[in-house]
Amino acid sequence: MVRAECKSQERHFRDSLKVACVSPRTVSSHGETQPSLVINPMGENKTEPAGTGFVLFCTKGAGEADFTDYKWTGPNGQEITGERNIRVVSTGNSYILSFDSPSPQDSGSYTCSALYGSTIPLSVTVHITFYHDITWEDCPQSQHLILGQPGKIRCRVRGNPVPLVSWLKDREELDPQRYEGKEDGISVPVAQDIDRGTYVVSAMVSVTGKFQKRNITVDVYTQPKISPTVLDSSELVEGSPGTLQCSAEGYPPPLYYWFDQVSTWDEERLSCRQGGLLNT
Repeated sequence: MVRAECKSQERHFRDSLKVACVSPRTVSSHGETQPSLVINPMGENKTEPAGTGFVLFCTKGAGEADFTDYKWTGPNGQEITGERNIRVVSTGNSYILSFDSPSPQDSGSYTCSALYGSTIPLSVTVHITFYHDITWEDCPQSQHLILGQPGKIRCRVRGNPVPLVSWLKDREELDPQRYEGKEDGISVPVAQDIDRGTYVVSAMVSVTGKFQKRNITVDVYTQPKISPTVLDSSELVEGSPGTLQCSAEGYPPPLYYWFDQVSTWDEERLSCRQGGLLNT
């Protein structure tokens, strides 16, 4: 029994040695850590604002031998040598890729490569998306439509990547049967009083997590209509003061202008008062 137990323990010990002798992938058969390159800041995918300087540091992650023949290659596989606004800077410990003023066109995959011990090629890649932040164009906070006429509530949203734009009216989704979305806003086939209210335009970009919104207050105007009680003609006594009256309905309240034939009235001789009164 003692011999059997000893043999069992011996076999268990040999099996343990076999397991202990298996090398991890990061360790070579000589006990050295596998060489590697690292790009800082860390992460395989990055999103950065366009127009703002940005740098990538390529450095050795592990390995005892020297790293030589560093180079950066761009999205098209071309080696970057410092043309345009993208530069390569070599320091004691890092090989730097510098974007002075990146644009969305500079987005893509960038690879840092080097030789380890002058013989082993190594590389590491990062994908960068340079984005234009959300911008608002022709998006007045106060707008109006004309009752009974087609109109548009203006608001153009730009960005790169292209933002996802959505509209709400008085905190409710727009009726697709009534409103049609356009690149520069939403169109209304025939304006009605129900179009009056507060519209909220939201813009979001999933890649960058950016989110912005704008409030637009929309009023519905009524075109002025001259009252039928206004006389087509009137007589005044020469040399004596007189008054002509014009009235109209509309929203907002109309402004009145008087014309003498084809020219505007003479401010030195005539004065216009609220309500369409013209005193001579």
